[in-house]
Amino acid sequence: MRHYLPLTLPVLMLASVSFAGSSRAAEGWHVGFTTGSSHTRPDIGQFDDGSIFAVDADYSTVLAFSLFGEFRFSPYLGLELGHISNGWWGHEAQSSGGSAWRTGDISIDYKVNNTRVGALGTLPLDRRQRLNLLAKVGLSRWTSKVELSDNFGIVANETDQGIAPYTGIGVEYSLLSRLGIRLQLEHYRVRPESKTFNQDYNFDYNSLGFAVFTRF
Repeated sequence: MRHYLPLTLPVLMLASVSFAGSSRAAEGWHVGFTTGSSHTRPDIGQFDDGSIFAVDADYSTVLAFSLFGEFRFSPYLGLELGHISNGWWGHEAQSSGGSAWRTGDISIDYKVNNTRVGALGTLPLDRRQRLNLLAKVGLSRWTSKVELSDNFGIVANETDQGIAPYTGIGVEYSLLSRLGIRLQLEHYRVRPESKTFNQDYNFDYNSLGFAVFTRF
């Protein structure tokens, strides 16, 4: 997904130039909220000091909630600002004892939140502009928290923050003149530094959400 999403926005922008004849421009402010789920690829290897020998559970999909605001300069182009909050991803496994983990059961929990700002491209699919395709690209400021524990207690609590690109695609439909719904898929890049394992974690994730928004 992260390979083709950055190409989608310019394609929609170029296509929208040729779209003619609309009864009403969906310009101005849009404000809404999104609920859905975020998915990351389970990779317990980035937490392994060489002692992990069994994985009991991977929690790769979590609930996600987002608030967003947009300003549409035209029916085809706008800016967005938003924040997404995710639940805790995690792993449960066993360790034979190593430099980080002690012998027995281990627990790995981590979460990421993102605040984003970016460009939004819109391609109307009907002349009344009730049904639109969306693409977006921008930068997000992420914050991460990692909690590592084993049978003997806390191994490490790590926090980090940074800035990285994000992309997204979606489709929206206007139910009323000031009310609409949207289905969207976003990809976030998140690479916190690990002081415990002397490497960067890979917490990249995709978030699929259903949104309700209003115009004013």
